[in-house]
Amino acid sequence: SGVCGFNGDDAITLEKDGIVIDVFGEVGTDPGTSWTVAGVGNGATDKTLRRRTNITQGNANWNSSSVTEWIVVSTTDDASNLGSR
Repeated sequence: SGVCGFNGDDAITLEKDGIVIDVFGEVGTDPGTSWTVAGVGNGATDKTLRRRTNITQGNANWNSSSVTEWIVVSTTDDASNLGSR
């Protein structure tokens, strides 16, 4: 339920059996107002983030995924491609 109030400066993990298999942000780190995503400062604030279509599995290392695995769409709550690969 906490993800419903996501404002762009929280870390989120997806876990299976207690093991992190995917992450957004760096757990335990405060980025200020927003994470930088895909080289875009404040990339997570009031934007829609999409995983690139060539990414086929989660990445538990935010530092390696934050630039290369995400596309920043400049509109908020854009679900136009939800569920498509």
